[in-house]
Amino acid sequence: MNERENVHNGHRKRMEEKVLNNVDSLLEHELLEVLLFSVLPRKDTNPIAHSLLRTFGSIQNVFHADHNALKTVKGIGETTASKLILLGKIFDKVYENKQKPKKAPMFSFHNNRKEILEHFKFLNEEKFVIFLLDEKYQKITTLDFIDKNRYSVTGDIPEIVNALAINKPSFAIIAHNHPSGCVEPSATDDITTIKINLMCALHKVILIDHVIVSNERAYSYHYEGRLQFIREEYNLEKLIQNIKEKENG
Repeated sequence: MNERENVHNGHRKRMEEKVLNNVDSLLEHELLEVLLFSVLPRKDTNPIAHSLLRTFGSIQNVFHADHNALKTVKGIGETTASKLILLGKIFDKVYENKQKPKKAPMFSFHNNRKEILEHFKFLNEEKFVIFLLDEKYQKITTLDFIDKNRYSVTGDIPEIVNALAINKPSFAIIAHNHPSGCVEPSATDDITTIKINLMCALHKVILIDHVIVSNERAYSYHYEGRLQFIREEYNLEKLIQNIKEKENG
């Protein structure tokens, strides 16, 4: 390696260390110079960086410049112009993703199993919970119902109706526990699900699950297909149709 190559490599190493240790201290032409290291591995990129900035005004403009316009700058050929445009597209995508707010996962039994189970920890009596969700499946509020004087609880219907009217949710999930240890739904559980599904439908709210919990075990009406059956068999349209048939009969 000759003396000129040693100086060239030494300069590049110092510039790269400057980026790693104190990138805020670099001027715009120095940032562009370092970016060009990988594009032009054997050239002195300092004068080329200055020429590009004089021509286009900023690094952003360099990476968004027309292909043919880039080639008018001394030291920029066909391949280098293409690589600069490619880098610009990559940087744009990275910046776009960075600016996007992180989307929170939708509230569901699958995503929030631990949180749902926590509501029923160490209980010897039944508890009924309803989670109200917005149009993005994010939790708005939670209602808990418990009655230590009874062995079962299905929720305070007027209070649920009031909560639906006030919060105007788009979706709802209901959950309750079985202290007995069995998570299989009872006939009462099915009736409760039917009632609350109809109640939600009247308020244009979609009931997306009914979860039964016992210790760390759980049963999901949604995942077992039971909720879909209830929606199809016990819906407002069928209810209205039955009433009309009885009136006409």
